[in-house]
Amino acid sequence: MKRYEVIIADNFHYMDPDEFVHHGRFETGEAAVAAAKAIVDEWLQDVLLHGTKVSELYTIYVAFGDDPFVVADDGAPTVEFSARNYALQRCDELKLSFHAGAQ
Repeated sequence: MKRYEVIIADNFHYMDPDEFVHHGRFETGEAAVAAAKAIVDEWLQDVLLHGTKVSELYTIYVAFGDDPFVVADDGAPTVEFSARNYALQRCDELKLSFHAGAQ
């Protein structure tokens, strides 16, 4: 039974349910979080491929990025996931790898 749903909001239309996209349903919270992380990773990579500087990536994400969240069905344990926190972590990792590669 798929007890978790990943819904994608977008930061440009923050908290506007008319803009939500239902991404999919998952059997476990871990699978739902993995899907949400993949959505953020894909968005960040796509923006980088279009010439955005790594130093500007998080600012652009907060303004325009895909912001997936996980909803647990009644009775299913809730999962903790913040797309913004994850995006910040990934942007920091990308900055570190960019600086390491520049040396």
